[in-house]
Order: sequence, then C-alpha cells, then structure tokens
Amino acid sequence: MRTRLGRRSCSVLTSGWIACLVTLGVASSAGAQAALVQDLGGPIGFGENMLPPDDDDFSVEVDVRPAFPDGLTFFGTNYSSFWVNTNGNISFGARIMTWTPSPFPAAEQPMIALWWSDVDTEAGPLPDGGNIIYFHVEPGRIVVTWYEVGYWLQHTDHTNSFQLILTAATGAPGSFDAEFRYATCDWSTADSSGGIEGV
Repeated sequence: MRTRLGRRSCSVLTSGWIACLVTLGVASSAGAQAALVQDLGGPIGFGENMLPPDDDDFSVEVDVRPAFPDGLTFFGTNYSSFWVNTNGNISFGARIMTWTPSPFPAAEQPMIALWWSDVDTEAGPLPDGGNIIYFHVEPGRIVVTWYEVGYWLQHTDHTNSFQLILTAATGAPGSFDAEFRYATCDWSTADSSGGIEGV
C-alpha cells in the first residue's frame, strides 16, 4: 500500500520555536494529494533554477535577500543564504553532500528536511520533466520542489514529489513560515540502506 500525504505548515519564529500543523492520510485516489505550487515559470512551472542530475549533490548558494531582505532567522541565527541539497533538505551555513541515516537532530548542521532519505536523480529527467529538483525565489517567497525524484541507485520505478514553501511572516525581522507539501510518496528506502524496490 502506498501512502499519499497532505500538507504540513510550520511557523518558524525568531525565538527558535516551531509551530506545526500536519495533515496526513492514506488515500485511495489522487484526490488526497497536496497540490504543488506550479505557477513559477520554467519548463514545467516549478521555476527556472534546477539542480543537474546527480546523486548527493547541492545547488549553488541561494541568496534569500531578494525574497527576504532581512534574511531568515532560524533558531536564533540569521542567514542570508542556504543550499538546496539533493537528499530532501535545505541547509544553512554549509551544503550537505551526503545522506547519513542518523536520527534527528542530525549532528550540528542547521537544516529544514522534508524527506531525509537517499534521493538520486542521476538517471536523468523523466519525459514529463520529473526526476528534477527545482527552486524559485521571488519577493516574499521561496519555493523548492523535488519533483518525481527517484532513489539510489538511479531508480525511477517509484518517485516522490514534495515541496518546501518559505513565506515572509509577521513579527520580528527574519521571521518566516515554512510549508511542507507532499504530492506523492511512493518510496521510502534506497538501496544504500537495504531497501528493496524503494521499500
């Protein structure tokens, strides 16, 4: 049985507190999926910026100031940039190249992780533009999308689609809201962790 997950909304406050609302469910149809924001330009609507096909990769350093002039304050530290990492997260202060199956909190690396697992896009884009990681920056909002991404080692028989939306929040400078959207979650465990066909 495959699960379809809804949305998670989190408010990240400068004091370090996080308030989250989670909606989860097992669905028998695509109707229970969370719709991904897809009006951002680019080849299929998730934005112009893409990570190249790879395993354990990361984006260029993403400047948040065009979206958030005061930066983003995450657990008491203000950041003016972050990295989009292949393995289902964004990180502050440094990029994260590898995925290590360690419990949260994951070492000392500040990150927002939507799907902390071994994503692998080395197989290249799917015909519909899937198996690609996109990101988009605009005033007041940043959207990062892992669209129909496969798992290690170069599998695309099952794919996951999920999205992080950061929006400016009222309150102290640097406050923001983080929304997690899950459209499809068809694999959980990559070959590197003893998975068989993604499970």
